Amino acid sequence: MNACGLTKTSCSDTAMAMNLERVWELPADAGHYEKPAPVTDSQLRAFEQRHGAKLPPTLEALYRKQNGGFSLLFGFSFWPVEQGTNADMTSLQILVETFHEDSAQRDRWRNALGPLENAIVFLGDGHFYIVLNYNDAIEGDPVVWQVDDTTGNSTRMTFDSWITKHTAGA
Repeated sequence: MNACGLTKTSCSDTAMAMNLERVWELPADAGHYEKPAPVTDSQLRAFEQRHGAKLPPTLEALYRKQNGGFSLLFGFSFWPVEQGTNADMTSLQILVETFHEDSAQRDRWRNALGPLENAIVFLGDGHFYIVLNYNDAIEGDPVVWQVDDTTGNSTRMTFDSWITKHTAGA
């Protein structure tokens, strides 16, 4: 197992230098919070089959520590992988079909991101989402997009760059 907690896939030098535990760290006075178990290989395989995409290695490493859940650093919960809940990591297409009936919103997102089945939501609150856009890639890695009720904007960063930016100095 390497520094990111992966056995089969490597993660970036940047991510290896970063302490991934900080993403899941909670203050001592957080009260009772039962952290989710790590993602299983079968959950990852089911996700990959369902969406036709692999998670970036650093995001997979985070989920191998715990399968989603609250992150104090982000103030929101990362959505779990394949637990059979309505908060599972999913595509924007499924999200639109299930929760957002506004066709104009769907069209705005599709125009900005491309086919919504290739945009995977991993963080959000129902009004904004952080998405891995597999239609938009840098050296084969999906680009992180911020999507809200009105628009979608590219961060122009891979997940490694995005998570490093948001955990710097944490």
